[in-house]
Amino acid sequence: MKKPTLYGTLSIIFLSFITSLFGCITADADIDAEKLEQVSFQLAEIYTNCKEEGINDQKSLEDALNSGGNNISKKCRTTIGKLDFQMASEVVQLKITFELPKPGEDINPLVETESWYSFSESTFSDEGLLTFSPGLDTIDINEISIYGLDTEGNRSLITDFFIHDYNFENATVAFTTDYSGSMLTRDLESVDDYYKMFYSIMPNTIPVMIQIFSDSVTPKSYGFTTDSGLINSALKYDPEYQRSSTALFDAWSQAIASLNEHDSEIKISVLMTDGYENSSLNVSRNQLNSEVLNSNVFNIVIASGWAETKKLKNIVGAKGLVFFKYQIDEAQALALDIKKMLGSLKLLQFNDLTEYNEIQIFSGEVNTLTISF
Repeated sequence: MKKPTLYGTLSIIFLSFITSLFGCITADADIDAEKLEQVSFQLAEIYTNCKEEGINDQKSLEDALNSGGNNISKKCRTTIGKLDFQMASEVVQLKITFELPKPGEDINPLVETESWYSFSESTFSDEGLLTFSPGLDTIDINEISIYGLDTEGNRSLITDFFIHDYNFENATVAFTTDYSGSMLTRDLESVDDYYKMFYSIMPNTIPVMIQIFSDSVTPKSYGFTTDSGLINSALKYDPEYQRSSTALFDAWSQAIASLNEHDSEIKISVLMTDGYENSSLNVSRNQLNSEVLNSNVFNIVIASGWAETKKLKNIVGAKGLVFFKYQIDEAQALALDIKKMLGSLKLLQFNDLTEYNEIQIFSGEVNTLTISF
């Protein structure tokens, strides 16, 4: 075994001190001394600021997180968010039974790529109507070139197309919110504000559905409605709702099934979740994967807290976007970007698309969007 340096010896002595105060920390004397010291300080701060939640050693921290992170205060959650989970799993063998959280890493695909986003992957008439969003980009029509690929792979320039602003003329939207025990009141109030902001850019003639979920799925609008007063009321935080675990798959599946019943050009599911824990009784992850893949629904997933973003991205695939902000009540900038994306929807109209099975949209020299039929 490598002989510990003086620095490493002092760190191990420090670890022993922390252990005596805050409980058992499992570590190997051969680990990196600097990492050990860093994680030890982070854990010590957690045990100090989370003692009211009964988190005072490594085991109680693991138990709290692995059971869903319910009933954790803002102060405690903020402190836990400073922990380097990857490092802690390496140097003190922190045992997390779900995807290792990365609280310090926001995910916003709108600023991470130049790609645009297709909201409908099939044509709805011989005129070839497609809806898309350029994300945060500003469209210069003079810079747009479109190419079509036929079944044999032949590529040709398309010149007879038109691009118009799309104002949700033929759209349906479903809003779904996670009310599990790990969500704080201020989190839910913030999500409601985000959803109301999204709804404010839509005409009050489009059908909207609102549902919330914890152990089970609860409708708040009882199907789709165009009543703006009812919609805004249904989007308000419900303090009486009983909150526990997360029937995420059931809720997501219900949103997709409801949207599929509508014969609309674009169907949008906006879903917020903060946890991996799953109490779904009717829908498995594999079933949900299939439902998302085989639908024409564009999914906007806003994740926070302990949400497993890699698994969420795998479910969404090319059928939408996954965003992440550890503290959802601090995600105003992210919500504004989503609003801009939704507010910049465009309608792409061709005279005929029947000879193509794929189109490529270029903005200048950049291939911003490819749509296959």
